[in-house]
Amino acid sequence: MLHVTSITATTAILLLLLLLLLLLIIIIIIITIIIKTTIVLTTLPMSTTTTIITTITLEAASELSSRYVRKSRRPYGVPRPPPGSVAPRAGGPLNRPPEAEVV
Repeated sequence: MLHVTSITATTAILLLLLLLLLLLIIIIIIITIIIKTTIVLTTLPMSTTTTIITTITLEAASELSSRYVRKSRRPYGVPRPPPGSVAPRAGGPLNRPPEAEVV
């Protein structure tokens, strides 16, 4: 019984060391990417750097706002209309555009 326990403990320690090594490699890769990005941004002219950072920020803000708008289609505080009271959409059977009518 003691033999099995010692193998399990050794395996656990080895797995923990492997996990720490993997975490260290990931951290090194992230730091390398940040350093390379910083070097590229500092070697570019200031206006280009500002444009890149502004574009990334605007894209992120646009993505976040579009996710929020997709989740809440109705503005805050506006109640839902009662069922059956919603007008048919344009082009529906009750609300055809004039050019679609058959004469």
